[in-house]
Amino acid sequence: MTTTLPLSNIDAMDTDQTSTTSSIIPTNGENQTPTANANAVSSQAKPGNFAAFPDIKSLKSTKDTIAKILIVEDETDAREMFVDLLESENYDVSSAVDGNDATAKAAADKFDLILLDLVMPNKDGLETLQDIKSDPIKFGTPIVVVLTNISGDAAVEKAMELGAAGYRLKIEVEPDQLLKDVTDFLNGKKQDIEVEKVGRSLI
Repeated sequence: MTTTLPLSNIDAMDTDQTSTTSSIIPTNGENQTPTANANAVSSQAKPGNFAAFPDIKSLKSTKDTIAKILIVEDETDAREMFVDLLESENYDVSSAVDGNDATAKAAADKFDLILLDLVMPNKDGLETLQDIKSDPIKFGTPIVVVLTNISGDAAVEKAMELGAAGYRLKIEVEPDQLLKDVTDFLNGKKQDIEVEKVGRSLI
């Protein structure tokens, strides 16, 4: 995993304009998809192309943080993109570079959601997931969504067996969809990969 693509800047953004965001956690039982900042980002981004994402840090608003999220990703550009995007929606975001780093941070600071890459050096995502799910006293009970570049990977099925709520393909990342996915998972969504496998077999 050697992708090293720098984030670009939003040169045309008016720096005096304060960004606004819609609420991530619904207050009336209905899903509310954050779009104000996501649309500004996705207009220049293409799935999986982390270099196309603008300087998302400039979009951060002044609202209170609403959930604690840990990004576990060994690729620097992907990790920084996830962190900046979620911080722009006022999530309290931390990051880890591998499984060892992730378990140390998850033990020290309980998280609501963990986005966990499956393929990492030192300690991979499956081992990390197993550690976190096997000790709720130490790590709490975070929602874990695994990140992969391979659809239908056996490791994804294993992750679901270990307690992951779902998975997302990094090569298909789009800012507005990622924000919606985060909202859905925080609200209790669980992905059914068996249904998806049946759907793929019918194509």
